[in-house]
Amino acid sequence: MSVYLRLIMIAFSTSILAQPAAASWLNGNQLHRECEAETPFMAMGYIFGVIDGVELRQQDVRAEPFICLPDSVVGKQLFDVVCEYAASHAKVRHVPASYLTVAALMEAWPCGD
Repeated sequence: MSVYLRLIMIAFSTSILAQPAAASWLNGNQLHRECEAETPFMAMGYIFGVIDGVELRQQDVRAEPFICLPDSVVGKQLFDVVCEYAASHAKVRHVPASYLTVAALMEAWPCGD
């Protein structure tokens, strides 16, 4: 592994470990910046992780689904919906990025429509 790659991994790991446990890991402003990055892999991974969490929660038979993704939806489309929502909702970008992600998906694909 190159020295450069090791330094990036150490910096990333350190930034994760430096986050307070009670605070959200990422806010909407940070997600918005990551969405606009030249290589938005961190934003993609974060968004897909939130979606995985939502889908896991919705598999609970006692839980009412609140996001109904179409079977034909693709990852790039999910990324675009969340990042466009972050770009167009500047007033709420101070909230945790997970809230912003869920709000974007609920607006795009609510259940019952």
